[in-house]
Amino acid sequence: MTGREPAGTAHRIQSPVGFLAGDRVELTAVSDDYRQFALTAGDQGSVEFTDSLGTIHIRWDSGRRIGIISEAASLIRKAHRGKGG
Repeated sequence: MTGREPAGTAHRIQSPVGFLAGDRVELTAVSDDYRQFALTAGDQGSVEFTDSLGTIHIRWDSGRRIGIISEAASLIRKAHRGKGG
């Protein structure tokens, strides 16, 4: 669920659910699958990239790098500027 974008790949690829690299996002809810990563509703981060499977890789303000699979994208929304950005 974590990783790095391969060198030479476009940085502004839009995810199937509309997030671009650099977008600020907020976690609106936490499913059991993501609770193990110590994420809580309200956490914010920046989209790093979306991979070929549609996973949205996010660098959370806590320093964690955790991807949200496209099927769980309803757990995040674009964040309002403020907290960390």
